[in-house]
This record gives sequence, C-alpha cells and structure tokens, in this order.
Amino acid sequence: MNRLLLFLAWLSFLCAEPVDLTVRYLEGGGLFCQLNLVLSALFVHEKEGINSLAVDWTAPYVAYKDDPSPKVNGWDALFSSNRTFPCTKGALPVHVDNFICHAVHDQNCFHRWVDYAGYYPYFKIRSDTFHKYFRIHPKIVESANTFFRDRIGSRFPIGVHVRFASSHKHEMYRSEPVDIATYIDEAKGLMKRYKARNPILVLASDSDYVIKKFREHFKTLDLVYTPAPRSAYDRQPHEPFDDPKVPKNWETFHAKKPGYYGAVMTLIDVLVLSKCAVFLHSQSNVADWAVTLNPDIDSIFLPRTVAHYPPCECPHAPFHLIPDGDTLWNRYLSRS
Repeated sequence: MNRLLLFLAWLSFLCAEPVDLTVRYLEGGGLFCQLNLVLSALFVHEKEGINSLAVDWTAPYVAYKDDPSPKVNGWDALFSSNRTFPCTKGALPVHVDNFICHAVHDQNCFHRWVDYAGYYPYFKIRSDTFHKYFRIHPKIVESANTFFRDRIGSRFPIGVHVRFASSHKHEMYRSEPVDIATYIDEAKGLMKRYKARNPILVLASDSDYVIKKFREHFKTLDLVYTPAPRSAYDRQPHEPFDDPKVPKNWETFHAKKPGYYGAVMTLIDVLVLSKCAVFLHSQSNVADWAVTLNPDIDSIFLPRTVAHYPPCECPHAPFHLIPDGDTLWNRYLSRS
C-alpha cells in the first residue's frame, strides 16, 4: 500500500500541469483563517507547479478593507505575492474559494502543539511556503520592528497570546477556554525562570479585560502590548461581522468591521509575538501564524492537561514536500 501511494504521488507529479492560482476571500473567516486558506491552496497545488499566485479580496463583504468597492482589492494593502513562477508548460487557471482538503492543521488538531518538536517540519514548511509565495507589506513589518525596538529593545521577550472571545470556545480543548489566572500564573513562572535575562512580557489579546487583569499582576515596565482594537470583555472585537449564518445589515457590517486598521494591528501583534524567545498560548490561528513566521520559537501550549492528546487522524498536506524519512511522512503512511 505504501509503495502504491508513492507511485501514485510520483505519477500525479509527472502528469500535473502548472497552475495560475487565484484564492478568493472566504466569507466569515478571520484574517489568519484567510491566510490559512491561501496556504492550503498552495500546499494542494504546488505539486503541479505554481505559475502565479493572485489573492482576490475585492468582494464587498471583505472585512479587512475600508472601501467596499469591487474595484479595491483589500489584499494589496496588506500583502503581496513575491513574484510569478514561470513554468515550461502552459498554466491552467485554478480558483479556490474554500478549503478543499484538510491541508493545514485546524482548531481540532492539538497534537502539533503537544509534540511541537515532532511537528517542527510542518511549521517549517508553512514558513518556507509563506516566504516563497507572499509577504506582509513592508510598511507593516517596519511598524512592528519599530514597536519591538522602542518598547522591548534588548530585554528577553516572553510572548503571551490570550484568546478570550466566547465565540471561539468550541475550538478550545474540551470546549473549555484557558482561564486568565492560568495564563498569569504561567507568565509569572516564566518571568521568574528568566529573571537573570531581564525578561519582559509581550501581551496580545482580543479583550481589554485581559489587558486589565495582567496590569494588576505585572509592573508597567515589565508588560507591553500594542494599541490593537479589542472588545471590552469576551466578545469578538467586531461581532457580528464574522458570522456567515447571520443575515447582514450592510450598514452595520461596514461600521463594525475591523477594516484596514484592524488588520494592520493584528498583523503587528503577530509579527511582534514571532520575535519573542518564548511564546505562551492556547489554540488559535494567531498562534499558528506567530510560529509560521518563526518556527524556532519556544512554544508553550496551554492547557497543560492536553499533554496526552492523541495525534490528529486526518492526513495533512503537503506530503509531497516532506522528505521520505521525515516523521510526519512516516506517520501518514503508517495510517494508510
């Protein structure tokens, strides 16, 4: 069976036609869900050869642009494709507007965090694919670098991401969000462990309430966070813009959507977190993208009780990119 799979993969590679790939905005998805969709499409089609990549965020329901006009592509203000990748054969147009397979680990996959070292190749492939095909706008990267330089400097950065919105409760381990007290206790332990290295906490969250609770426990000089838009307590900062099941009042949608500023600040949060030496977090796309930008970060996953969670049983792409001797490849083949 294993040899047959390898043969079929080899045959499909030989017969594949290169593609001009267009990825459309997925209504209802958050910013990093959209980036996962782009990454998933690249994983699935890269074996055929990517001749070019375009991302279409022109729809009026795109939450990350200010002007709803279809003439404005919200992607262009935030990201860019690095370049085209000319192939020797004619390219086929391919349009993707939803996840076509379980190509990236999602909110139901905890084992990548439990066994981070074992899944390092997966995060490294995410990182390499991102850097190969597209990038965050240089002005946004520079803003994140300026924040890091001015507010953190040479101190030892401990990143903390607290996902507090109740709308994401179902995505957490056993549908139970990690409570703030646990984050604070873990952060205190890390500050103590790295005391000799002059540590500083770099906090990101979707809630001002979380910021307030951390400020009650840590000195002002030992805690930094960006002015990103947040909710007052446990709602999404921009609800109900992201629920495709709720009929939209477009006037309300455009008034409440995060727009360009919300997207920029979210990206700055992730860029800053990715520059930290240690990263304390639970399940979220923010965590996925922080480690995608820096797979060598020291990831600490909460809750600790998830330590013996079984591996995800779904096959994940991009297996054609993973060397035959790699752990992930062997895990997949062993289940076939």
